[in-house]
Amino acid sequence: MSVFRRERNRVRSGVRVAAGVVLLLSACGGVNGEGTESSASGGQADLVVYAASSLTEGFGRIGKVYEDGHPGSTVRFSFESSSTLASQIVEGAPADVFASADEAQMGVVEDEGLAQDPAPFVTNRLVVITPEDNPRGVEGAEDLAEEGLKLVLAGPEVPVGGYAREMFGRLGVLG
Repeated sequence: MSVFRRERNRVRSGVRVAAGVVLLLSACGGVNGEGTESSASGGQADLVVYAASSLTEGFGRIGKVYEDGHPGSTVRFSFESSSTLASQIVEGAPADVFASADEAQMGVVEDEGLAQDPAPFVTNRLVVITPEDNPRGVEGAEDLAEEGLKLVLAGPEVPVGGYAREMFGRLGVLG
């Protein structure tokens, strides 16, 4: 398969994400005011992290880094869709960190007064993947409007599916 992105940029982005999330975990105070105790002095801090399922692999690794740097601490994760997690938090589930895959679900939590100064900590971008031999000669997004080209997208109910449809709408690819 051919992917329109550079591996080096992905690695650099991963390092920035890891550093940002470790900082985020270190400074957490609970999205609903009922989170677990944390210590600014670097002592034991048990954390409950609600994160979008797309973050499972990366956050699992970051949680391990946090635990290694804070002996005696435990990071407990709940990975689900952002909408499910937002609903759980609004219903009273205790969470120290909420990492949503989109701003809309963060807004749900924020509108209830359960998030303090939410801020983006990572961005993503859409990529085009073609078969390795690229039989249709797709070189960029504009080529996706070619008649007869098959597009496979995530469902519209998940953030990346919505983002893709928005982009394709702007390009006039989807009717």
